[in-house]
Amino acid sequence: MTTNHHPQQLISEVQLFRIRVATAESELKVIREQAREAKRQRKEAKQIARRAKRQFKRSKAELFELKEALTKAEGELSKVGGRLVKLKMPKAALSKKAKSNNSKVRTQARPQSQRPGRARGAKAIPKI
Repeated sequence: MTTNHHPQQLISEVQLFRIRVATAESELKVIREQAREAKRQRKEAKQIARRAKRQFKRSKAELFELKEALTKAEGELSKVGGRLVKLKMPKAALSKKAKSNNSKVRTQARPQSQRPGRARGAKAIPKI
């Protein structure tokens, strides 16, 4: 800023700088809040991941214990002389989302018809 400006120019220049400073401060406030939000989201994601890992370990240990108990029960049954009955094991139920994703994959992977001119279920025209 030079000193040979007129007072009115100095006043308008100061006002302009005040406006620019206020704008920069408000932008800084918004960006700071965005940074806090991102940090919070990362922290929550880490917590969710830790919880999922712990749940996986518990489920894995539970499955191992159940398999051991099944093996032990089958062994005791065979000692008693009972016959082993092969049971139909129920399939794990898929969630709605998994079912919908699974059906989408199937429809995309389905090969196209060899004869595009013939509709499904229509009989072929015999050659004469």
